[in-house]
Amino acid sequence: LGYKSNGDAISELIDNAIQAFADRVDIIFGYDGNSSGRKPMQLAVIDNGHGMEPDMIRMAVMWGGTHRENDRTGLGRYGYGLPCASVSLGRRFSVFSQTDFSEMHAVTLDLDDLTAGTYTDSSGEITVPPPYPAQLPDFVRKHLETTAGTDWLNGTIILIEKLDRLEWTTANGLRENLGRQFGVTYQKLRGETAIYVDNKFVEPIDPLFLTPGFELHELDLDRANALDPVRIEVRDAETDHYLGAINLRYAWFPPSFGSIDKERDAVGLNAN
Repeated sequence: LGYKSNGDAISELIDNAIQAFADRVDIIFGYDGNSSGRKPMQLAVIDNGHGMEPDMIRMAVMWGGTHRENDRTGLGRYGYGLPCASVSLGRRFSVFSQTDFSEMHAVTLDLDDLTAGTYTDSSGEITVPPPYPAQLPDFVRKHLETTAGTDWLNGTIILIEKLDRLEWTTANGLRENLGRQFGVTYQKLRGETAIYVDNKFVEPIDPLFLTPGFELHELDLDRANALDPVRIEVRDAETDHYLGAINLRYAWFPPSFGSIDKERDAVGLNAN
């Protein structure tokens, strides 16, 4: 589906949460109790945004279903992110959502059922299942009770099951790798939305390692060195009207920047 990593896929769901004005997004894992190494069997993305009414939940599950068609004011535009991201991680996903004015409803789509013809009507058309009144899975409900108590009144949960495309199959691997990717991706939005992966707060990471206070900036005495930035103005080719600007930042890393023992190359266990 074009995603380079699990993190890129989940970022689609985080983008949706941010555009729904969520100020907290949690990525949590569910287990079946029998897996060695704490291997997650379920993955849920939880937000406290404005939520969706039942009909909108059904539309959100459809490929191309969106009320932001060609919208250039936010992060969503085409309506493909939610379903594409979900099935790039597992073969079954459910969207639970509620608003201040609606009860919890959900829509579930299972690729195995789709293949078996469960969603095909009498005329041969594939139809998305209707929304149904729903109760949250126990691990999601317990998480919300712990983190939000009675304050969680609206929002959306994307539950992904039958996980068959995880790059990191253990909770530790998912937590550390997703956390670092989100730290870079959402570094400039951290004042708007708090992101947690498996209950660990995602610290912002400047990919140039130039911002004091960001994670990894003061890992050791080696420091990235800021180089002069470049500003490129963008103008209309015909009218020369100013449209905006691109700001390019640069940093130079010392040769030993990635090493623990600065006398050796940053390979294997010597990579920091």
